[in-house]
Amino acid sequence: MSRYPSVVVRKPTRLVALLLCLSLLLVGMPVQAIDFHFSSDANSLPAGCSIISADNYVCSSLTLAAGDTLTVVSTAPVTLKIDGAFTAGASSFVNATGQVADLTISVGAAAALGANVIANANIIGSAAVSVGADSKLGGSISTVGGAIVLGAGSTVVGAVSTDSGALTVGAGSNVTGNVSTVSGALTLGASSQIVGNISTVTGAITLGALFNADGSISTESGVISVGAGSVVKGSITSTSGVIGVGANSQVSGAIASVSGAVTVGADSVVSGGVASQTGAVTAGAGVVVCGSSYAAGSVCSLNAAAFDCLEHSANQTLDSTSRRPLYTRLAGQTFAFDVVALQVNGNLQTSYVVNGGPSKTLSLELVDGADSTACESRAAVGSAQSLVLSSTDQGRKVSPALGVTSAYASLRCRIRDTTVSPALVSCSSESFAVRPSGFTVTSPDANADPSGSGASAASVIKAGAQFGLTATSSALGYKGTPVLDPSQLQAHAGALQVGALSGSFGLASADIGAASGINFRYGEVGYFRLNAGALVDSSFTAQDQAAGRCVAGSFSNQVDASGRIGCNIGSLESPFFGRFIPDHFAVSAGRFANRCSGAACTDVAGPSESRFTYAGEDFSIRSFTLSASNGFAPSSITRNYDGAFARFDATAAGNFGFAAVNLTDGTTPTSATAFANGGAAGQLQLLSSEGQWTEGVGRMSAAFRLNRTAAPAGPFEALRIGIDPLDLDQVGALTGDKSLASQVGTSAVNDRVLIGSSIIRHGRVRLKSSCISELQDLPLSLRAEYWDGQFWRLNADDIGTRVTLSIAPVSTPDISAKTCVLESANLSGRGCAQPVAVAGRSFLQGGLNGTDSQGVAGFAGNFNLWLKSPGAGNSGGVSVSAAVPTWLQFAWQASTLSNPVVNANFGSCSPVIYKRENF
Repeated sequence: MSRYPSVVVRKPTRLVALLLCLSLLLVGMPVQAIDFHFSSDANSLPAGCSIISADNYVCSSLTLAAGDTLTVVSTAPVTLKIDGAFTAGASSFVNATGQVADLTISVGAAAALGANVIANANIIGSAAVSVGADSKLGGSISTVGGAIVLGAGSTVVGAVSTDSGALTVGAGSNVTGNVSTVSGALTLGASSQIVGNISTVTGAITLGALFNADGSISTESGVISVGAGSVVKGSITSTSGVIGVGANSQVSGAIASVSGAVTVGADSVVSGGVASQTGAVTAGAGVVVCGSSYAAGSVCSLNAAAFDCLEHSANQTLDSTSRRPLYTRLAGQTFAFDVVALQVNGNLQTSYVVNGGPSKTLSLELVDGADSTACESRAAVGSAQSLVLSSTDQGRKVSPALGVTSAYASLRCRIRDTTVSPALVSCSSESFAVRPSGFTVTSPDANADPSGSGASAASVIKAGAQFGLTATSSALGYKGTPVLDPSQLQAHAGALQVGALSGSFGLASADIGAASGINFRYGEVGYFRLNAGALVDSSFTAQDQAAGRCVAGSFSNQVDASGRIGCNIGSLESPFFGRFIPDHFAVSAGRFANRCSGAACTDVAGPSESRFTYAGEDFSIRSFTLSASNGFAPSSITRNYDGAFARFDATAAGNFGFAAVNLTDGTTPTSATAFANGGAAGQLQLLSSEGQWTEGVGRMSAAFRLNRTAAPAGPFEALRIGIDPLDLDQVGALTGDKSLASQVGTSAVNDRVLIGSSIIRHGRVRLKSSCISELQDLPLSLRAEYWDGQFWRLNADDIGTRVTLSIAPVSTPDISAKTCVLESANLSGRGCAQPVAVAGRSFLQGGLNGTDSQGVAGFAGNFNLWLKSPGAGNSGGVSVSAAVPTWLQFAWQASTLSNPVVNANFGSCSPVIYKRENF
């Protein structure tokens, strides 16, 4: 049907005549071309088309009239599915201004493109596909069940293929990809050019005159016919089909059939051999084979189109589509590759040297394999070696031993063929890494004893302080970054735990192949070493890992069953690093055990624990602790400070740095009493010290005495004792933990850690004489006293002093046997050992409701001493003495310290009106 409206002419009026003229003018104009846009706007789509999803469209069928335009408006590749037929009229445009990758057209029925069509799309058909003359297609054309026809002068920048239909290319056409069919015939017009290979399995191949084929031509059973004057740069082969090459043709490769006849037209030139195993070979006049006039059975060596290197164990059957891998290698070890000569189509050139032909010598070398540098321009690594190929090698031969001593992240092999002019230079299609076999780890400063056994080895580092490690690879050229696995550590023999290790290595210097780090920190005492594989570089062979050229996750240097080594570079077992010592001692105060020392002291206070100690009397500080700690934040105990590695001797008094001070104002002392250490009067004397280290914690105890002065001193109600511990490695307490100044004055600084506080008093036991009727019990004043700085005062805090009393005669008759100390027991040494008749009169009796012999309730510094009445007729006197501890003796007579002694009189009291005693 015409696209123009029909017109019916009648006798016109003037107006009708005018309108008729205008109509005739419009009818003479061409129809306006339509531009169809495939975008997110459904209104811009052709009729019968719709949007499936973003960048996916479907049409029931699609017809573009001559000159119409199909435009893709999308930032992503578009798929257009046409369920029916697709027709594009002459001179129409399909994605003409876009990229081929932007559009794929899938056609469910026949596809027909008219002459002079410009299309940038890949067309996938399921039926016949035809393209008009002089059309230009930017993509590939394929179909699974129909014929393909390209009109004369057409250009296809891609491949053209069909599974079962015939394939026809018009004269003067150009196809840059492969042209192939499985079972259909291939007919390629005269003066056409096919850049790729031409192939079919069972169909015939016919090339017109003056044809130009850059690749090879092959079929298994079909006939091959090449028109006169044609140029074929590859080979022409058939398994069982007949091959005919027209006169004046040029074939760079071989012409060969297994069982079919071969005919070569006159004056043709064949650079490879011409042969058929069982079929006849016919050559016209002037045919040249391998540079010489044809003779029956002429066979010649063929030049290689390229060379490649591949693993000896891989690609035993080589084809153009197979990957040609090269595996990761170790620096310092030799290796070899297979060098292969290739045809234009990428297959093995087995006739690179034929039987009877001279051998060929290639030059082989390793070159830098990084980036996309042209093969000829890549920097050589090492010296080139010669490789001689003979006919028995069939284009493939193992290279001489290769090897490099340095590490390279990417290398390739380069083959140079100087038997042709100009020389042919090829680099391997794949690169490969040459990695170090491992790391050796050393330390510039933590190197006291590589065996890790020397508990006193010099050159120490505090736990938690920074130190250095150096990872030296086995090969120069390494410039990666080893990564530490802190779980792969081993502590010294006998250690209780492995410490935490932190830090990292920097980028290795290729000049020395070593990476260093100075920020490593170890959190324990003693030594550690790195297990094999504790350092790993898994990124140096990153390209090889991605391509499967090595075993991912492994640092094995042994070739496995697949012929590959591990991708990772691992470290060897290191020597022991150390010696590490604690950063400091954390001190915890102990229990101040007053008035005891040695075995008499306990770690837990009892119910009658004294709150003071007399000057000259022993006291102890029990269970104060030193915790060996690292310098991490927060710090933790270094449990390996144990055994020989615990270098603090608790029996050596000097290690503690004990000091005592009495604070009178409770702050950093500006007015206080500092006590020197020593055995002289007024000095703090350390009697003994002991302790045991367990898992980094030393539980310590020490016994002291504040030596008594001849003259009363004190009282010292705010005695503080501190320590400044120091072990053989000069490990001590943190300055911030020291809260006690052992010196006095405005310049005093805190230099000790407080471990205990108590009260020290200068004391005595006083006994006063008395007189009473022999018919009454006699109370005597026997009490503990302390010097308060001005006077002697009852020491009501003393509930533990014990004395031994003696009673001796001082008059006649002797009444000493008639009296005794009232008590049911014999705590005094002269007890009556019978029940006390009068309540409240028992020696050392406590909890009294009334008053004792001196009017004090209960025993609080007063011994509650009563002497039993000697009875009627037993008047007289006795001498009473109290054996007291030396620290409670007093210079009662002259300047000699002694026990208190007084007279007690029964019935012989003098009638004194007034009496005063000075003391």
